Amino acid sequence: MTQLTGWGTLYYGFSLFIEPMQQDLGWSRSQIQSAATVALLTWGALSPVVGYLLTQYGSRPVMTGGSVLGGVGLFVWALWPSTPWVFWSAWAMVGASMSMVLYEPAFAVLVRTARDHYQAAITALTLVGGFASTFFLPPIQWVIDGWGWHGAIFALAGANLFVCAPLHVLGLPSRSAHSSATGTDSQEAPAPTKLFDMGLFREPAFKPSVFVGLALWFTLFQAASTALTFLLIPLLSARGVPMATILLCVATIGPMQVAGRALLLGRAGTLRTSSVGTMILVTTLLAVAVLISLPPTPTWLLLFAGLYGAAKGTMTIVRGTAVAEHMGASVYARTNGWLAMTAKIAQAVLPVGLTVLWTSWKDPDAVIWAILAVFLLSMSGLAVIHQQYEQSAPA
Repeated sequence: MTQLTGWGTLYYGFSLFIEPMQQDLGWSRSQIQSAATVALLTWGALSPVVGYLLTQYGSRPVMTGGSVLGGVGLFVWALWPSTPWVFWSAWAMVGASMSMVLYEPAFAVLVRTARDHYQAAITALTLVGGFASTFFLPPIQWVIDGWGWHGAIFALAGANLFVCAPLHVLGLPSRSAHSSATGTDSQEAPAPTKLFDMGLFREPAFKPSVFVGLALWFTLFQAASTALTFLLIPLLSARGVPMATILLCVATIGPMQVAGRALLLGRAGTLRTSSVGTMILVTTLLAVAVLISLPPTPTWLLLFAGLYGAAKGTMTIVRGTAVAEHMGASVYARTNGWLAMTAKIAQAVLPVGLTVLWTSWKDPDAVIWAILAVFLLSMSGLAVIHQQYEQSAPA
């Protein structure tokens, strides 16, 4: 319930407010979209802190506080929408909220409580979460049409304050319950005492080579994926694709993410991260190759959307299970926090850099080639994971 509501109100809903804000405030699209960059940078910067807080205090206070913070940030945006610095400050609060309530902290809860079944639990959660845009975008648009965009923001704020926050209080375990669920004690998984406790990197469960491999793979892959998602509509438009075809292509990606996760649900717990990662990367490279090398007809664009959507959806599951598979639960929240930091910052920066490249070169194909190159570079991190697995596998 809280993942559906959080993704729908904090992340996906923002796109519906761009046009009415342009019309009412006279702001440019880039000025409004800069709020998303602020949110991503804040999300990334705070992710290690959230990992510490989850380990120190448990999920209940962290995720409850995140929902409250998200609701307050949305209220601030609704009350003072025409002042740029207030607008960006509000979205910094929303970005902080996202770091505290969306997939990474939710995965940490499931790794701690689901024990050996964490892969199936994470897969099921992402399968449900994949419907967030489907469930929330039409109602949000209906509220905008009926109450205006100010009223819709108040409704989103209320959903976080009066739906998510109480559910987190009632449904999430305390820190002691986390420890009891995993059988950990203070000697096996000591709670850190500092926000940026470097002791994480000296703990026996922490594997530096795995961390470097995952950081390279996740950061580069997620940055390229975000850039492709954000720039896909203008890139296809610049290549002369009709808007109806573009919308059909984009609309196919979401259901295919869910389909990819559903296919993996039946194999949860039986596939290694490195094996699934290889399938994801090969499928993604094939999808981008279809996009850049074949005519942008509806048939080929639907093939691209199917391949890319399935790979993108499955990658979300791998992000949630990789650290637990290779390092265990004791360092999961803090390690995932550092990995999220590098990924979110890259996700905020790369689309902007590619937009500058496009403006300079005037060639949409150059942008797609650049995205393909970043996906290829992510193979370096996956290669490290493969090597680590081969070294640790029994003879």
